[in-house]
Amino acid sequence: MIWFVDCQAEHLDEISGVDMETRRFLEKDENARALLPSIARTMIVDDEVAACFGCQPIWFGVVHAWTALSPLALDHGLTLTRAIRRYLSEIEERDSLHRIQASVLDGFSMGHRWARVLGFHPECKMARYSPKGEDAWLYARVRN
Repeated sequence: MIWFVDCQAEHLDEISGVDMETRRFLEKDENARALLPSIARTMIVDDEVAACFGCQPIWFGVVHAWTALSPLALDHGLTLTRAIRRYLSEIEERDSLHRIQASVLDGFSMGHRWARVLGFHPECKMARYSPKGEDAWLYARVRN
Protein backbone atom coordinates (compact mmCIF):
# COMPACT_ATOMS: atom_id res chain seq x y z
CA MET A 1 0.00 0.00 0.00
CA ILE A 2 1.23 3.51 -0.87
CA TRP A 3 0.28 6.68 0.94
CA PHE A 4 1.56 10.22 1.41
CA VAL A 5 1.94 12.01 4.75
CA ASP A 6 3.41 15.27 6.04
CA CYS A 7 7.19 14.95 6.12
CA GLN A 8 9.00 14.67 9.44
CA ALA A 9 12.77 14.95 9.95
CA GLU A 10 12.78 11.32 11.09
CA HIS A 11 11.59 10.27 7.63
CA LEU A 12 14.77 11.70 6.10
CA ASP A 13 16.80 9.66 8.60
CA GLU A 14 15.32 6.51 7.06
CA ILE A 15 16.63 7.36 3.57
CA SER A 16 20.30 6.44 3.23
CA GLY A 17 20.93 8.81 0.31
CA VAL A 18 20.29 12.00 2.29
CA ASP A 19 23.60 13.84 2.49
CA MET A 20 25.21 14.67 5.81
CA GLU A 21 24.95 18.43 5.22
CA THR A 22 21.14 18.16 5.10
CA ARG A 23 21.11 15.97 8.20
CA ARG A 24 23.36 18.42 10.11
CA PHE A 25 21.21 21.36 9.02
CA LEU A 26 18.04 19.72 10.32
CA GLU A 27 19.75 18.63 13.54
CA LYS A 28 20.96 22.17 14.31
CA ASP A 29 17.98 24.18 13.09
CA GLU A 30 14.84 23.60 15.16
CA ASN A 31 12.91 26.06 12.97
CA ALA A 32 13.69 23.98 9.88
CA ARG A 33 12.56 20.81 11.67
CA ALA A 34 9.33 22.49 12.76
CA LEU A 35 8.67 23.88 9.27
CA LEU A 36 9.25 20.56 7.47
CA PRO A 37 5.68 19.16 7.79
CA SER A 38 4.23 22.30 6.17
CA ILE A 39 6.60 22.34 3.18
CA ALA A 40 7.25 18.66 2.45
CA ARG A 41 5.59 15.29 1.96
CA THR A 42 6.70 11.70 2.51
CA MET A 43 5.82 8.71 0.34
CA ILE A 44 5.33 5.54 2.39
CA VAL A 45 5.29 2.13 0.70
CA ASP A 46 4.34 -0.87 2.84
CA ASP A 47 5.36 0.96 6.04
CA GLU A 48 8.75 2.02 4.62
CA VAL A 49 9.80 5.55 3.73
CA ALA A 50 10.33 5.56 -0.03
CA ALA A 51 10.75 9.28 -0.70
CA CYS A 52 10.56 12.74 0.77
CA PHE A 53 9.96 15.81 -1.36
CA GLY A 54 9.21 19.44 -0.76
CA CYS A 55 9.89 23.07 -1.50
CA GLN A 56 12.05 25.33 0.63
CA PRO A 57 10.93 28.98 0.52
CA ILE A 58 13.61 31.38 -0.70
CA TRP A 59 11.50 34.55 -0.65
CA PHE A 60 7.95 35.51 -1.54
CA GLY A 61 6.85 33.74 -4.71
CA VAL A 62 10.02 31.64 -5.08
CA VAL A 63 10.85 28.18 -3.68
CA HIS A 64 13.54 25.57 -4.24
CA ALA A 65 12.20 22.04 -4.83
CA TRP A 66 14.07 19.03 -3.48
CA THR A 67 13.72 15.27 -3.24
CA ALA A 68 15.31 12.51 -1.16
CA LEU A 69 14.75 9.07 -2.67
CA SER A 70 15.33 5.56 -1.41
CA PRO A 71 15.83 2.71 -3.88
CA LEU A 72 12.22 1.73 -3.13
CA ALA A 73 11.04 4.99 -4.76
CA LEU A 74 12.37 3.84 -8.13
CA ASP A 75 9.94 0.90 -8.05
CA HIS A 76 7.07 3.38 -7.82
CA GLY A 77 8.33 6.13 -10.11
CA LEU A 78 5.06 6.83 -11.92
CA THR A 79 3.10 7.18 -8.66
CA LEU A 80 5.81 9.42 -7.19
CA THR A 81 6.02 11.57 -10.32
CA ARG A 82 2.27 12.09 -10.37
CA ALA A 83 2.25 12.97 -6.66
CA ILE A 84 5.06 15.50 -7.07
CA ARG A 85 3.39 17.11 -10.10
CA ARG A 86 0.18 17.44 -8.09
CA TYR A 87 2.09 18.81 -5.07
CA LEU A 88 3.92 21.41 -7.19
CA SER A 89 0.68 22.57 -8.81
CA GLU A 90 -1.05 22.78 -5.42
CA ILE A 91 1.64 24.87 -3.75
CA GLU A 92 2.03 27.02 -6.85
CA GLU A 93 -1.63 28.04 -6.47
CA ARG A 94 -1.85 28.04 -2.67
CA ASP A 95 1.30 30.11 -2.12
CA SER A 96 0.99 32.33 -5.24
CA LEU A 97 4.34 31.11 -6.52
CA HIS A 98 5.77 32.56 -9.69
CA ARG A 99 8.93 30.42 -9.66
CA ILE A 100 9.79 26.92 -8.50
CA GLN A 101 13.43 26.01 -9.02
CA ALA A 102 15.45 22.84 -8.53
CA SER A 103 19.05 21.77 -8.95
CA VAL A 104 20.26 18.58 -10.62
CA LEU A 105 23.84 17.30 -10.44
CA ASP A 106 25.65 17.67 -13.76
CA GLY A 107 26.14 13.97 -14.52
CA PHE A 108 22.78 12.72 -13.22
CA SER A 109 21.03 12.05 -16.55
CA MET A 110 17.93 10.44 -14.99
CA GLY A 111 17.53 13.52 -12.76
CA HIS A 112 17.68 15.82 -15.80
CA ARG A 113 14.99 13.79 -17.60
CA TRP A 114 12.83 13.72 -14.48
CA ALA A 115 13.11 17.49 -13.99
CA ARG A 116 11.80 18.01 -17.51
CA VAL A 117 8.93 15.54 -16.94
CA LEU A 118 8.01 17.55 -13.83
CA GLY A 119 7.76 20.70 -15.96
CA PHE A 120 11.15 22.28 -15.23
CA HIS A 121 13.38 23.87 -17.87
CA PRO A 122 17.17 24.18 -17.62
CA GLU A 123 18.50 27.69 -17.03
CA CYS A 124 22.21 27.53 -16.27
CA LYS A 125 25.09 25.41 -15.05
CA MET A 126 26.26 26.21 -11.51
CA ALA A 127 29.94 25.51 -10.90
CA ARG A 128 30.82 23.76 -7.63
CA TYR A 129 27.23 24.07 -6.36
CA SER A 130 26.78 20.91 -4.29
CA PRO A 131 28.02 20.42 -0.72
CA LYS A 132 30.78 18.25 -2.21
CA GLY A 133 31.72 20.92 -4.77
CA GLU A 134 30.08 19.17 -7.74
CA ASP A 135 28.63 21.12 -10.65
CA ALA A 136 24.85 21.22 -10.99
CA TRP A 137 22.21 22.63 -13.30
CA LEU A 138 19.54 25.05 -12.22
CA TYR A 139 16.05 24.18 -13.50
CA ALA A 140 12.92 26.28 -13.10
CA ARG A 141 9.14 26.23 -13.57
CA VAL A 142 8.12 29.83 -14.13
CA ARG A 143 4.54 31.03 -14.10
CA ASN A 144 3.59 34.25 -15.89
